[in-house]
Amino acid sequence: MNRHMPRIAISLLLMQLAGLAVAESPAPPRGEWRAAQLLNHWPVSRGRARQSISQKQWVVAAPNEFYRGLDFGNRPRTIDERGDVEIQWATESQNNYAADGLRIVTQGRGLRIHPIYQPEGPDLLLTGTSLGMTPDIPHARIDLSDLPDFDARAENIYRIQWQTNADRSFSFHLSVNGKQVAELPGEFEPREQMATLSLEFRTGPQRIGRLRWKLFQGGIPLKEKPRVLTEHPQLLFDNHLVETYRNLPRTLHQPVMHSANPVFTWKHPWEYAAVLLWGTVLFDEEDQRFKMWYMTWGNEAGGALPGYKTPVCYATSVDGLKWERPQFTHCPFQRQNPTDPDGPPQTYPKNNIVFNLPVSADGMDSPTIVKDVRDPDPQRRYKMSYWHRLPTGTGIYHAHSPDGIHWTHIPQIVARTGDRNTFHWDPLRDKWITVSRPAASFYEYQQFGKPNRDFVRTRVDFAPRDRLPPTESTDIYSFPVMNYAGMQIGVPEFYGRGTTNRWVSYLAWSHNGTTWTIDPERVPWMPWSKRAGDFDCWRRNIHNGGVIRRGDKLWIYFSGRSQGKNIPGRSGFLVPSGEPGYDPRGIVGSIGIGTLRVDGFCSRDAGRVPGSLQTKVFRFTGSQLQLNADIEPGGTLRASLLDAQGRPLPGYTAENCDPLSGDKIAHRVAWKGSADLTALTGTPVRLRLEFQQTRLYSFRFTKPAAAP
Repeated sequence: MNRHMPRIAISLLLMQLAGLAVAESPAPPRGEWRAAQLLNHWPVSRGRARQSISQKQWVVAAPNEFYRGLDFGNRPRTIDERGDVEIQWATESQNNYAADGLRIVTQGRGLRIHPIYQPEGPDLLLTGTSLGMTPDIPHARIDLSDLPDFDARAENIYRIQWQTNADRSFSFHLSVNGKQVAELPGEFEPREQMATLSLEFRTGPQRIGRLRWKLFQGGIPLKEKPRVLTEHPQLLFDNHLVETYRNLPRTLHQPVMHSANPVFTWKHPWEYAAVLLWGTVLFDEEDQRFKMWYMTWGNEAGGALPGYKTPVCYATSVDGLKWERPQFTHCPFQRQNPTDPDGPPQTYPKNNIVFNLPVSADGMDSPTIVKDVRDPDPQRRYKMSYWHRLPTGTGIYHAHSPDGIHWTHIPQIVARTGDRNTFHWDPLRDKWITVSRPAASFYEYQQFGKPNRDFVRTRVDFAPRDRLPPTESTDIYSFPVMNYAGMQIGVPEFYGRGTTNRWVSYLAWSHNGTTWTIDPERVPWMPWSKRAGDFDCWRRNIHNGGVIRRGDKLWIYFSGRSQGKNIPGRSGFLVPSGEPGYDPRGIVGSIGIGTLRVDGFCSRDAGRVPGSLQTKVFRFTGSQLQLNADIEPGGTLRASLLDAQGRPLPGYTAENCDPLSGDKIAHRVAWKGSADLTALTGTPVRLRLEFQQTRLYSFRFTKPAAAP
């Protein structure tokens, strides 16, 4: 019982709010609000409604934008904190405007629920975010088919429970009338340390008969539903799936520079001396070609004219190393003649520019291109997001194209943001996402090309300022995000404004698209070259398209600069004319490749001292276990499968595991010659791995046909 002891402060707070006597007790703190006390302790934030207490129920009649909330105040984020809300609720509401009903906010996440009475059909229970909680959005509807004769007008009992985990993730467990009906992720709430409980009504009479709130730290964990592992590799960044580690330090691996670098450099006048991957490289499976969209950057000293400073150019390659620049005529280019500044501009009617809007003197920034094979409209097969200063506003705009070459600009601004942006499809949220300055704000779009109503999903704040190196600020300058292995990996760039005027990139990851973890060791992931004169000795920044697999390697394209916009050690722009280091070309940039082994972002390493890991309970859909590991000569790696309680499964013990050796991205695991796990597919199990003198990068349950 002692391990369930509450914090006295929380107990006092809840007791005071409930109007109950205060007494120390070993039981978890508990606050109860009876009907007669609801009106006394819940302040009205806005709106008016006819309210009364009738038969020990709080009755709200004729609501009009009516909101009552209870704020528990700020408190530190904690691990293994549990919450429990129970409400006895009857409603005659027949409509929903995205925010009706009960809302819980805790530990940086919020949840909304609202029952809907439908006279012409079965009643509904809605849940979700403010932009995803309407009856016509399927994922917002909770299936109550197992609850016979559910009636929203009756006094149903709704119970929501949650528990925070070590990786700051959690989900809500929703029960109705004693039966669990859903496990829900909730929405992000920027007030990360605020715990609130609120009721908001807009339509239909409401009756609240009982409402209870329970909050405590530690306690008995909620019963977890086993995760289902598909064929994605399971990376080892954190303890998302792992229950215990022993003697396994974690190593984050930096990309290795390709021997052919730089693989792409400036060539034509419209490229000035800077080809920059504020852009995208992708491998088109349909065309079997690499495609690159890149920005050029010119300054006035180099002959750049207003409106022609940052055109978007296009190149293709068969092998990703040797590139061709196809020539087009739909975006003619002009620049000032550097040798005759007062003469007429130089005109280039044929070039490889595919997009430019010369109505802006300052040019565009951060174009990201995605090939969207899901869109049924072939004219929108390629999508572009970019930042621009235009008469219609400064911020994010969209464009679409049937071929990635001929683009249609959508003149309506979709989000007002800072000048460094990345763009990606989030399969975890089923939305298009722009990540923008300042402070890495996440903007999600209900529909590509349409305004997002300035809805900011989250503002990423990885760590307090004192955990960052002293030469860096907390300004996240850019944040490319890649979908990889069923999760998301990001490379945030921190800008050392006012200190070094340099950027440094770290590795970050997310299992849900909203909660991010940055490398706690703060190892720069793609630092600039330390050798003076290299094409990337001033800066490296990766492109906005993610990694491309080539055999057993992952390729990451990046911009390398030997001269930048700022002067290290001082504020300002390019080296002024007449000072040492002045270059009329301005920014000097080329494009290179960094490589990793497949799944090689992170490893768990065992030396001469044996190490082991054991996972949480999961189910798998494959029929074969594969391990991505580098086993040194004399090293060992053994796998065993356990039941949900952690007991070894007969036939799948470490003693029965066939020896593995060598460095492979897909070691096939077998027990006494058999690798077939079909008999265990769908069964709750745990995986235990024991190894020595081995680096383990990932594991996966796959089908034999999917093996590399």
